[in-house]
Amino acid sequence: MFFEKDHITSYEPPTLAVYLFTDEAGKQFILLDGYEPDFSWNAFSEAVVDITRTLQASSLTWMHAIPFPIPHTRDIGVTVSGNRHDLIDEYSEWKPQTEVPGNVLHLLEYKMSGYGVPVAGFVLLVPHYLGDSEMPQVALKAVELVSRATGLVLPSDSLREAGKQFLTKLEKQVQENEELQKLIGNLEAGYKNSELGPMRAPISKKSPEMPSADQIAEELEGYLMQMRRGENENDE
Repeated sequence: MFFEKDHITSYEPPTLAVYLFTDEAGKQFILLDGYEPDFSWNAFSEAVVDITRTLQASSLTWMHAIPFPIPHTRDIGVTVSGNRHDLIDEYSEWKPQTEVPGNVLHLLEYKMSGYGVPVAGFVLLVPHYLGDSEMPQVALKAVELVSRATGLVLPSDSLREAGKQFLTKLEKQVQENEELQKLIGNLEAGYKNSELGPMRAPISKKSPEMPSADQIAEELEGYLMQMRRGENENDE
């Protein structure tokens, strides 16, 4: 963040810190918030583990969000990782397992699980066309999931009100934008045709089958024949 005064610019560096908070029922919890480190993930995760063990944290719950082809007219999709199988069975779109790019929180999740700490990692699937917007519904979903996983009593009234205002503005923009209407309609059609049900994200849970060596050779041969045919036509 930059601050300008009398042509002098100062810089406030990004922070990554641990905070101690109290929920509305008087229960204390630790919040790790800030930018993901670019390197030294092992040292970072070990430091966080030491802090949480020193403070005798009883569980670990983390949140992340990624853009996904899901319409805002549907519920926010969720995937769950960790050793909280009750939460995985209840919420996760991908189960029993899948492979995704990892982040430092996955490493922290792995290390905390090694100490027998209950761990749940929630990744929220945000409509990709709203990825650059501050969508209160995503924050509200995160608060609800944290409360479900930890029993913490967290305020959410302001998020609910902000969410209503956000949807009102969004619907007005959709009505004025034919391309956005078409995009949302296509996403909705994908849900209606999905065997996973109307409230489940259209995510394929089956890994694609790898082609055999013969299939690859046949495909390559066909491609080369097309290339040669095109060269002959150009020569003529």
